[in-house]
Amino acid sequence: MQLIPFAISPLGLFGPTMNRFLYGKTIDSNNIHNINANTFPHARKMANRASSTEVPSNILERANDIWRRQHPNENFGLSYKSPDPLTYYTQQFGRDVCFATGSAGLKAISLLGDGPLIKSSRSNICYNDALNLFTNCTDTNAFRCINEGNAEVLNPLC
Repeated sequence: MQLIPFAISPLGLFGPTMNRFLYGKTIDSNNIHNINANTFPHARKMANRASSTEVPSNILERANDIWRRQHPNENFGLSYKSPDPLTYYTQQFGRDVCFATGSAGLKAISLLGDGPLIKSSRSNICYNDALNLFTNCTDTNAFRCINEGNAEVLNPLC
């Protein structure tokens, strides 16, 4: 049994170790994970072992081959939308990454409370309707002309 250390980026991309394990992609063994062997000798040893031939690689393609041989006319995920283990895994992982990043975003928004503060105070002279709320920073003749469709005939200042 081998513990496989791996990383996932904030966008759900795998690091080199997990890419090798799941998809069989090659790893540059000369500079694996940029781990300094003097500072972290055990981490370097574990990373080297995780990328060696002692650990299986390309397991999703292998799972696809086994599934197709043993179940030639069946879909893996009980749906035509996920006919094999690779497709099913990709869909499930994608859903989990979307859920995790969405939850983190919603949590961050909830921590803002009333939201970010505006730089200038709101005044009655600002253009204000249901779709737009402008502050003194954006209440200029040029901005009003752009917002009103550049009505040069009605407003000679445009």
